Amino acid sequence: MRQVSTGLAIGAIFAVAIGLRPSIVSVGPILPAIIGEFRLSHTTASLMTSIPDLLMGLFALPTPWLARRFGRDPVLLVALLLLGLATLGRAFAPNAAALLGTTAGVGIGVAGAGALVAGFIKARFPDRAALVMGLYATSLSIGSTIAAAATGPIAERAASGWRLASGIWSAIVFIGFIGWIALTMAERRHHAVVPAAGMAHGLPFRDPKARGSSLCSSPA
Repeated sequence: MRQVSTGLAIGAIFAVAIGLRPSIVSVGPILPAIIGEFRLSHTTASLMTSIPDLLMGLFALPTPWLARRFGRDPVLLVALLLLGLATLGRAFAPNAAALLGTTAGVGIGVAGAGALVAGFIKARFPDRAALVMGLYATSLSIGSTIAAAATGPIAERAASGWRLASGIWSAIVFIGFIGWIALTMAERRHHAVVPAAGMAHGLPFRDPKARGSSLCSSPA
């Protein structure tokens, strides 16, 4: 079984990672404009930042189980697709309910994708996991920095104001989505499937080979 190109794997990791934070970080610079348009209370406005943090923690827990049940790549791609669509949909939100609903989608998408990319790194690069995780963390920081620096100026110059500044970051997510599809297709061509992180293995009590080996090795 051959592994896919290291360059392709790292490129896909970078493409995904750089798009995982802008959908969250971009809210801060445009939150006053959102509050003004929807006349949000301070409590409701705070949910724009707290919902993603909460859901990122909650939905990271069942993600390994979902990866074992449905496969790492399908779950990761669904998470990226949800993140991209939620980020884009938030830019077209007609009311506060839609605004909060798409924000929830952002949190769920980030939770699923982030957990599975980290697991992929540990499985694909067991001898260089620390190095690649460092590159992954750097990519997250790059995405955050770009979003924090560019969202405000985009909102000031765009005719649609905060809506374009919010939705534009979906493009980076979709680039990562395409990058991971390319990685998945390459793995299939090379018959190199990296196992999902946290793969469960049951105890061998029901395995006849294990029982037979145990009987043979036990003293008379």
